[in-house]
Amino acid sequence: MDQEIQRLSEPELLARARGGDRDAQARLYEEFIYRSQPIRGLLRRAVDSETEREDLLQEIFLSTISSSGEFRGDSRLSTYLFRVAQLTVLEAHRAANTQKRGGHVRLIGEAEWTENPAVEPSVPPLQFEEIETRLAFEKLMEKVPEAYREALRLRIVDELDYQQIAERLSIPMNTVATRIFKGKAVLVNLLRKSGFRIR
Repeated sequence: MDQEIQRLSEPELLARARGGDRDAQARLYEEFIYRSQPIRGLLRRAVDSETEREDLLQEIFLSTISSSGEFRGDSRLSTYLFRVAQLTVLEAHRAANTQKRGGHVRLIGEAEWTENPAVEPSVPPLQFEEIETRLAFEKLMEKVPEAYREALRLRIVDELDYQQIAERLSIPMNTVATRIFKGKAVLVNLLRKSGFRIR
């Protein structure tokens, strides 16, 4: 691979890859997507088939280079690409569930409310249906207070259990439960205000 490509900053690399530079695209895919352990972990949780995971890696790459989303380098490229990966997985689940449900979208699966946020619920799933695009969810999540957002995202998007989230965020499990409980209440209120039907 060209030494010039290796010396590019992360924003420059992404810009070159989006511009069609094959060497830049190869480095972007191999170094930042294919070898990314966080992305690999996300895909392992999302799908069982290795073939599907490989297909999703390609989809993540294509989504990245075809996107017009700006990356200024305020965060690491790996962080930006992980968000692209999460959106790609959400879109894949959205498409699959649209087929299974005859046009209805089951984008988010989460447990029903519990009066005690320290106890993980075990009642039937709450479904947020007919969310038209993955971006609707992402935009609403950004309005959830930061104190609750990451725990809620790890639960809904990454489907981690409370213990895993506690370990990931280095906080007590009761704190995780409280953040998720409060975050869900905010998110549901935002969904209702936006006109989405919640069952």
